[in-house]
Amino acid sequence: MQNWENNKSFSQKLPRFQTAIDSTSLGAFKQCPRYYYYSIICGYTRIGVQIHLDFGSAAHHISEHYQRLRSQGVDHEEALESTVVKALIDTWDYTANAPAFDDPQKNRLSLIRFAVEYLDHYEKQGSPLKTLQLENGKPAVELTFLFDSGHRTITYKDPILLCGHIDRLVSLDDNIYIADLKTTYEAIGSKYAERFTPDNQFTLYTLAGRVALGVPARGILLDAAQIGVNFVRFQRFPIYRPQPVLDEWLHALPWWVAQMEYCAISADGHPNPEAAYPQNDKACGLYGGCQFREICGRSPMARKPIMDATFQIRRWDPAGEPR
Repeated sequence: MQNWENNKSFSQKLPRFQTAIDSTSLGAFKQCPRYYYYSIICGYTRIGVQIHLDFGSAAHHISEHYQRLRSQGVDHEEALESTVVKALIDTWDYTANAPAFDDPQKNRLSLIRFAVEYLDHYEKQGSPLKTLQLENGKPAVELTFLFDSGHRTITYKDPILLCGHIDRLVSLDDNIYIADLKTTYEAIGSKYAERFTPDNQFTLYTLAGRVALGVPARGILLDAAQIGVNFVRFQRFPIYRPQPVLDEWLHALPWWVAQMEYCAISADGHPNPEAAYPQNDKACGLYGGCQFREICGRSPMARKPIMDATFQIRRWDPAGEPR
């Protein structure tokens, strides 16, 4: 079965055409249609640990677990201890009897160091951030959103949905933000924060806060954590999104979706569907080099055996069951 078959995020009328779009999918297509084809439509990802993805996911789980406990009235020390224990359990590979990841900088020890120092730094003396409460009384942590963008597909006039997951909704000085956490090897400072304006993910998240979640979010409150070999550093940045910027992003959305639809139409029935998703060869060296760069440099006939040997399939369905 192909990754896009029986997938709620894809059209049931036009194969390979995604109609429920998250920031990862749209960002992948904006980066390179061929990259989008391999990573989202086919679901290819490298075999083994994906250190940045896995470490970042573990860091998010740490924050989520801690914030849920605190919202239930658990004090800081008890919540921190519970969070550290859970992180230790979750990051142990019981089959291999070894840590789940062991990068020189992003490893199990640095993850626990991050948990203790990050939560002590921002939470021990009482955080100025307040997690919003939902109408059902639960904390606004790890929220799934899905809403109609107001645009329609060209071929079948189906709605284009925007979806995804946000860390939590918070208030600070009477302003509401979408809280987000990023871990990085890089030094953090104003130059690091500048990369998120403009930014596909942060714009969509702010839009989701205002439209899907019904709160007047000013933008993203970014917690950046630099993970070193023997240290961790933190800095918090407000990343603003005024309404005209959101309107401009939303106005451009149907152009991108039309390109996705055109590629899907061209691929339908094509003996080599990937040819319908052109390479953006100016993006091959970005972000440390695309994971598919070696594949794209080979003859089309030689690609699949290499892909099958070095990649595994990960199902990407942002409109499916909430995580």
